[in-house]
Amino acid sequence: MFAALDDAGHHLVAPPAGRLARARGRILAFTDADCLVTRRWLDELVAPFADPAVGGVGGRTETYRPVTPAERHAARIQHLDAERHLAHPTFPFAPTANAAFRREVFDAIGGFDPAFPWGEPIDFCKRLVRDTGFRLAYAPRAVVFHRARASTADFCRQQWGYGYSQALLCAKYGDEVRWGPRQEWGARWGVWRAGLDLPLALLRRARRAGALEASWLEFKRQMARRRGFTAAVRERGLKLS
Repeated sequence: MFAALDDAGHHLVAPPAGRLARARGRILAFTDADCLVTRRWLDELVAPFADPAVGGVGGRTETYRPVTPAERHAARIQHLDAERHLAHPTFPFAPTANAAFRREVFDAIGGFDPAFPWGEPIDFCKRLVRDTGFRLAYAPRAVVFHRARASTADFCRQQWGYGYSQALLCAKYGDEVRWGPRQEWGARWGVWRAGLDLPLALLRRARRAGALEASWLEFKRQMARRRGFTAAVRERGLKLS
């Protein structure tokens, strides 16, 4: 779902069937169907565009009332934390659960790449920064509450998709992102380290509530991302340098 802001400053909600092609506003704001926006979300999200150098903005996304183990782990890792993602040295991006972009950015670089079934905001923001001269900004008062995946299976499927998109990004931007033996072993070590933490979590359980749950779900997350990555390499025939 996205909204738009026209030249008069009026908020326009674009119909889902319209997609980007029918959007009339000069600023396009995005959120997800599983998100709950706060009352002043849109006003706060578009405020940084007062700076003409800003082409995209990410807001602050919080997990909505985490109850299940998967929801609690999503809240721990904050995988939609725009402040952290915008600071990434190679792929700064604003998750589209809570983001806005100038319409002219889409006119300049096109829309989201359909080759990315997941992770398309990362690719889009990469092209925005690289090809337009605009920069990305953070709006901490533009708050959205995100309903995380409730079941462990759905959470792992989501993380699998993130791993899949990581492989696509490495292939598309191979001139900037090297994926060699060092990176391969680093990815494997991430899974092994999460697995090794499980027995330590058993020892810590008496002292720290939730240690075992966190360690188990982090192991599942790392495994899912790794499987998604290798699936993309296999299915797409990717050549990673």
